[in-house]
Amino acid sequence: RPSSMSRTIHPVSDSDGESAGLAAEAEGAGRQDTEGGKVNVEKLADGRVRSFPHVDGNFPGFVFLSLARTPGLLEAAVEAVKLAKPLLGQGRTVHMLMSDEFHISLSRTFAVRRHQIEPMVQQLRMELRSQPEFGGRLEGVGLYTNDERTRSFVGLRVSSGQEKISSLVRGVDRVMGRHKLQAFWPAHDFHVSVAWAAGDLPSEAPAVVTCAEGDARAVGFSVPSVRSKIGARSYTFRLRSK
Repeated sequence: RPSSMSRTIHPVSDSDGESAGLAAEAEGAGRQDTEGGKVNVEKLADGRVRSFPHVDGNFPGFVFLSLARTPGLLEAAVEAVKLAKPLLGQGRTVHMLMSDEFHISLSRTFAVRRHQIEPMVQQLRMELRSQPEFGGRLEGVGLYTNDERTRSFVGLRVSSGQEKISSLVRGVDRVMGRHKLQAFWPAHDFHVSVAWAAGDLPSEAPAVVTCAEGDARAVGFSVPSVRSKIGARSYTFRLRSK
């Protein structure tokens, strides 16, 4: 059965690719400085361009599903990059993400004050504890950009389990709303980013590329819990056992 690689233009959270360094670097793009509404842009040594607010006392965070590192997932990630690299433009350097960064985002990257952290954690726990554990599947490759179009991403798309993940997002969105934070993007194109390149997607990239059978590996995954990183701390929210 052929699978498709789609060029997805809607932005993704820059937690894709920065989850491991979130606390130290203070994933995520798309957050505007509260002083004058300007975006602070920082060019990093590896060519990334990241924008984030320099506001004392703010703690960046995001909510996500962490995927277990398996040989199948790592092989699928390498194959996805091989398939996508020609579409990213000649001469662009593609950076593989570390496997311990592989995740499915359930929120945009956000910033909260210290006094908001504990209430937010408790609200997330309440919203998520009744959600059941489930399994899903990754199949097919997508191309994505961040809000500022300063980075492009190669992602493995979720082909099974979308409804369960959407249910989790609705719970997370309710918590974000209580803190006057942005909800997740309306178009739920769930994926696992596996690599990135500096800059926007080229305009000539095709809308859909059909891959020969066997070129895009399908990978199953299980979801026993939801995770969140806020500042330097990580939180785990167990889902209801079946």
